[in-house]
Amino acid sequence: MRYHRFSLLLLHSQCLVKHRGRLPPEIFQREVEKTEATLDDLLEWEVSGVEAQRLQRRYRKHRDSLFVFLYIPGVPYDNNASERALRNSVIHRKVSGGFRSDAGAEAHAIVSSVVDTVRKRGEDVFETLQGHIGSPAPVGV
Repeated sequence: MRYHRFSLLLLHSQCLVKHRGRLPPEIFQREVEKTEATLDDLLEWEVSGVEAQRLQRRYRKHRDSLFVFLYIPGVPYDNNASERALRNSVIHRKVSGGFRSDAGAEAHAIVSSVVDTVRKRGEDVFETLQGHIGSPAPVGV
């Protein structure tokens, strides 16, 4: 039952940040403080099971980073954008069976990173790549 309290705390923190703009600052701050105190209490509990202990150690290690999104507006509470950015590379790896060389994998990672960054900036991908790689290949070659 107490394992569910951690999940509920995370859901509460997400809900809190979603309503940040609608709550008076003093109420938001009080809720953040209560959330932090509850997390500290949960991290002190003795848990059973190897996986639960491993997870608790990880949360303790990264304690100061768990609720950054409550303090800095614009910081997402999840990593969905990062997961989406990796999706094309994962699909490529699964469909093709991987890369034949470390150099090929590294080149793919670099190009994917540049393309994703250019798209997020709203710039033209082809023009940016062309500017970084060099002049275009002659037509008809």
